[in-house]
Amino acid sequence: CAGSCRDTQSDRAHCGACGNACAEGQVCSAGRCVLSCATGTADCGGSCRDLSTDRLHCGRCGAVCAAGEACVGGACVLSCTAAQTACAGACRDLTSDRAHCGACGNACAAGQACTAGRCTLSCPAGQTPCGDTCRDLTTDRLNCGACGNACGSGQICAGGACVVSCLPGQTACAGVCRDLASDRANCGACGTACAAGQVCAAGRCVLDCPTGLTACGSVCRDVQTDRANCGSCGTVCAAGTVCSDGACVVSCVAGTTNCGGVCRDTATDNNHCGACGRVCAAGTVCLGGTCSARCPTGQTVCGGLCVTTRSDPDNCGACGTVCSSPANASGVCASGACNFVCSAGFGDCDRAAANGCEVSFASNDNHCGACGNVCGGGTSCIAGRCGWPSCRELRAAAPSLPSGVYVLDVDGPGGRAPFRAYCDMVTDGGGWTLVGRSRPGGNTLPFCTSTDGGTSFGWRSAQGSVDTDSAAYSMNVAAEGIAFTQILFGNYTTGKTWGNRLYRHTVPAGYLDTYRASLFDPGGVPRELSPVACTDSGPYLPSNPQNPGPGTTGAMFRYLGFTNNTDTFQLRDVMGNGYGLSASGWLTCYQNDNCYSGAINRQQGMIMVR
Repeated sequence: CAGSCRDTQSDRAHCGACGNACAEGQVCSAGRCVLSCATGTADCGGSCRDLSTDRLHCGRCGAVCAAGEACVGGACVLSCTAAQTACAGACRDLTSDRAHCGACGNACAAGQACTAGRCTLSCPAGQTPCGDTCRDLTTDRLNCGACGNACGSGQICAGGACVVSCLPGQTACAGVCRDLASDRANCGACGTACAAGQVCAAGRCVLDCPTGLTACGSVCRDVQTDRANCGSCGTVCAAGTVCSDGACVVSCVAGTTNCGGVCRDTATDNNHCGACGRVCAAGTVCLGGTCSARCPTGQTVCGGLCVTTRSDPDNCGACGTVCSSPANASGVCASGACNFVCSAGFGDCDRAAANGCEVSFASNDNHCGACGNVCGGGTSCIAGRCGWPSCRELRAAAPSLPSGVYVLDVDGPGGRAPFRAYCDMVTDGGGWTLVGRSRPGGNTLPFCTSTDGGTSFGWRSAQGSVDTDSAAYSMNVAAEGIAFTQILFGNYTTGKTWGNRLYRHTVPAGYLDTYRASLFDPGGVPRELSPVACTDSGPYLPSNPQNPGPGTTGAMFRYLGFTNNTDTFQLRDVMGNGYGLSASGWLTCYQNDNCYSGAINRQQGMIMVR
């Protein structure tokens, strides 16, 4: 071949013909390029195989061993564990197999078990074979302590010994049955006596401790919770642990678990996910105690948790970026940028982030209820509103407000002008508006003659100032537009403080216009809020038809009306002017008839509405 003699049967460069070179890893054999296999292996379909151990090529190429077989020395044989032996094509444990006990095919008889490779009588735990019968040598009178050892008459077998026959839980001590668990003279054993101050408990002489405590030395201890005696006397819990149910455990806060002496949050800990030691694989995170392959779309892993950095105030835009909360506000994250939201009732009116929400809408006259809402007309900002329509609504909005003078605005901006009014926030649930108050001192005019001759006092008249208590005061209720359905009236002591006679009437809406020149009959005497016993024995008590009965002090106030009067607030059963509250005080007539007139005739008085 090319000027040189070659053996084309074995030459790798000229295998079978000149110039036919075998590939790397091949040899020329009988003029053919074949795989070069190591000693002990054979070429099986282009792959070198050990025919002595290969289950797919056992003994020869392509000879496959069946399931459960192994290739040993080129032959398929049953594959058994070290503790088993192949018997008739199956692996058997010759130490315990009743059908192959000690050797293949050696079967134990019925009622026998194979123990350590020997067929023996099969007895339950605690029993011993005696002949062909299983016996309990601790209690069997015929086999007491040993097979065939029978107890005498009157004896029983207890603990493998023949003893005097005692009830269950008792032991014969010197011919007498004793409870060794509790007998102080025979505690734990016959003749073992407990010392003074000790009791026999569970067969031991111990300190006499209350229920739930254990004697440790000379002190009673609760071994369920005592760190110095946990579970048993003298067992001390290490630092950082507590004694719980008699065991020293790491003291972990709620929501964490003791994992190898360290408190872990198994809901989020990647190394202890759902349980101690359960490690999440790379690329997964622990979410709710479960290893998740990845975070949901739109979320990012921050500190082992999936968070939405576009809205998470603790990881805003990036992990660890915390949105701060300025004054009266809460930090929020929007589209990955920190901002803040004002708390209810507060506003950022100067648009300065540094001072947060600096304005309280509840009381700021320049920003009442909202930024830029300025209270005008002398009104003040109360509970987020400039000038409330009535004392009742003001009381409902701010129940803690005290009684006093406030600016009311019955119809809001652009309507009637706001005005100052006194609000009683306490009496009968509060929310009353003062509309009339006589001057101090009471009515000194003769009984039943007339009012004090003054004018501008009544439902449609204005007199005095609500801020001045030394003179009479009357609000023009009709002009101010106050709506009401209840009237509160009676005497007063000083200032605007009610006295001991107080009554309440209920009237229909529109009462002022409907009863301009007529009486209104509510169908009964007014509600007495401060009733007094009727002690007057005058001639009108038993016979006046308006009086529903003794003790009703407001009978003369059953009727009211004549709201066009300009000198009185009409409250009396007699039609026309002159009866009720005038600028001088109450005028209810009948001289000393104080029961019919509510015991306030000629006294200083007030009227309020709600």
